[in-house]
Amino acid sequence: MRPKPCLALLAVILSLAIQAANAADCPAQSGGFEDIAAALNKAPNCLKAMQVHEACEYGVSGDLALCRGASGRLSEACRNVESRVDELNAIVKKKCDAEAAKSPVQEECPAKSSMMDDIVAVLEDASSCDRAIKVFQACEYGTSGDIRFGAVVEKKCEANFLGQLKEPQKLAYRRELRSCDRKYANEQGTMYRSFTAFCRAEVAQRYSRRALEAGGPSRSR
Repeated sequence: MRPKPCLALLAVILSLAIQAANAADCPAQSGGFEDIAAALNKAPNCLKAMQVHEACEYGVSGDLALCRGASGRLSEACRNVESRVDELNAIVKKKCDAEAAKSPVQEECPAKSSMMDDIVAVLEDASSCDRAIKVFQACEYGTSGDIRFGAVVEKKCEANFLGQLKEPQKLAYRRELRSCDRKYANEQGTMYRSFTAFCRAEVAQRYSRRALEAGGPSRSR
């Protein structure tokens, strides 16, 4: 006997999250809610928790479109999935909030206003690559606007090393920048563009520090 349509849909809804969590990068032991929650709780920091959350993808918004207008047992199953998604989001938020509370007080943005051109001006006037990073952190928008700020920081840092790199080193540097671009390429939301901008800026900062530790931009690496 074939299951009734409502019960068939119910089975689909109950398996949505588990199917979604079978991504290769998901570190949870299984696609079950408890295992994903355990993986999130074991994450050592906010960023890692976010990465686990993204990789495991508990709940799929496209498939959950089946829930629209649902009633009875199907509606109850939909609410159960949505509730668990909220619980996983709460774990990530709690970890990130706790990390933020332990962080040292961040300096105020030194720009004369929050206008983009004013922030770009103080970034360009930063005395060093490291200082530019700190200004970037203080003035960030947390949105796609950070792409422009990050580009200014990259240029500031690259002045310390880019002209001194040999071709294989330049290729390695570009490869690391592209890795930042790919990292959040499939994520929706402008905050991920900000994450990308910071990732690229931090890559440039690492190369800048290596060059300076090796004797400054006058010496090639």
